[in-house]
Amino acid sequence: HMIDEASGRDAFLAALREVARTHLFREASWDDFLAAFAAHGSRDLAAFGEAWLGRAGAPLLRLESATREGDRVTVALAQESGPGEPAWPLRVPVIAATPAGPVAAVVEMDGPRAVASWTAPGATAVQVDPDYHVFRRLHPEEIEPTLSQVLGDPEPRFVLPAGPLADAAATFAADWVEGGGTAVVDAAADPEGHSRILVNPDLAVAQPLLPPAAQLAGGLLFLNGQRLDLATNDAVLAVPAPGRPGAADLLVFCRSAERLAALAGRLSHYGKYSHLVFPARGAALKGNWEAAASPLRADLPGKTKEK
Repeated sequence: HMIDEASGRDAFLAALREVARTHLFREASWDDFLAAFAAHGSRDLAAFGEAWLGRAGAPLLRLESATREGDRVTVALAQESGPGEPAWPLRVPVIAATPAGPVAAVVEMDGPRAVASWTAPGATAVQVDPDYHVFRRLHPEEIEPTLSQVLGDPEPRFVLPAGPLADAAATFAADWVEGGGTAVVDAAADPEGHSRILVNPDLAVAQPLLPPAAQLAGGLLFLNGQRLDLATNDAVLAVPAPGRPGAADLLVFCRSAERLAALAGRLSHYGKYSHLVFPARGAALKGNWEAAASPLRADLPGKTKEK
């Protein structure tokens, strides 16, 4: 994908066709592909191939500074590799937000740091690689909470309700860990680095954990502007774990003992989603939250050039 972005789609497809034509019924190596990409893209890919095919790992990008002077925007980027590892060859897309729309630039990095400047009249903010075109390690803030982060925890902590749904909640917890022991804690207890699964939590406990796209009001859940009655809709919401960047907790709302007891077994195929709603009738509603504020985004308080 990074070669495609750098070469352009026409050159990229032409290179693939060339490899297919010249190696029909024969083995082709990565070197054959890189040579074809280089020939059609007029770009030496020797260092690129050595880095991305010969090394493990990936870089972590940092936005060191972003300024605006008149119509010119300047950014300084840094990349972190493993200890003692050389820098990765990178073409990093950077977008400046302006009143007229986004203005894109590319920062070429062949070392640990690079500075780039481009014209973007009225720019108000910049964002580095907002569409994830570069193969890189993500900052925790760039990763929205999903069910998979909780499903992958071998020892989650359960916060279970008392009252008429207590037995169903206990069955839910036992099914979640597939027969293993369940750790049941109080909502205020330290989860000791593990995810919490809060079943039918009190409003005062749940509301502070919810992202802006979700709100609770009595027995109603407002999700992305949609009004859902929790009496007839079961909701499972992955939320950021307080004090643990990149980790997630789970809020489970289900008012039916029968449905709650069977709910854990329905969730394993939905790991990539942030929120799920199972109506009493009909297909599941599913989606993802927006990631939190990224450290690769910065506002531009710079000066506007006087006329």
